[in-house]
Amino acid sequence: MLGALFVTVVMFPIAFIASRKNVNDPSDLEFDNGIIRISRESMSRQLMGVLDKNMRKKIKVISEEQWIEVFETSFEFAQINYEMAKKINISDLIKKKMANGSIPSQH
Repeated sequence: MLGALFVTVVMFPIAFIASRKNVNDPSDLEFDNGIIRISRESMSRQLMGVLDKNMRKKIKVISEEQWIEVFETSFEFAQINYEMAKKINISDLIKKKMANGSIPSQH
């Protein structure tokens, strides 16, 4: 009886904590290149929506505006926007740079 109580009260919680230890490691939240894992899911969902929209309209290319929309869904974009204290939205900055020719266009 005492052995079963010990296993239930002490050993199960220790085993549970040990198995969850790696989940709390911050490095598990990022890929090796530094991209946060939740960004992949949100960006993939947005990209699939863009591709679906373009296929329905028979458009064969993803526009620069659409690429910006895909990247805007990433955690990193949100973090940059937050750190810039909303003085300028990062997507507006990229659009401005593309219009000025600072970032070469695909055209």
